[in-house]
Amino acid sequence: MRSIVSLVGSLLLLAALGYYVSLFVTADTRVHKLCDTITAGMSVQEVASLARDAGLGPAPKPAGVSFLVEKKTFGRYGCRVETADGIVRTSKYDLSN
Repeated sequence: MRSIVSLVGSLLLLAALGYYVSLFVTADTRVHKLCDTITAGMSVQEVASLARDAGLGPAPKPAGVSFLVEKKTFGRYGCRVETADGIVRTSKYDLSN
């Protein structure tokens, strides 16, 4: 019985580790695509809705530079969004160091 519990526990630990590794391995491509969907001319509300649905945060500011980062990767990957008067001026992929 003890060996079965150890085996199941080990498999669960490996599955959890694999899940988090896969999040980081695929994050570059996944977040890059999300940043490409944020285009000049979009409203801050549209970007906020897109970011919320995609798991990015915090919400963009109506004016200035905002960094929308992926919560799954603890802010390692995200988008740099410049806005003015509630409208997106530029958006690009940003890898935090």
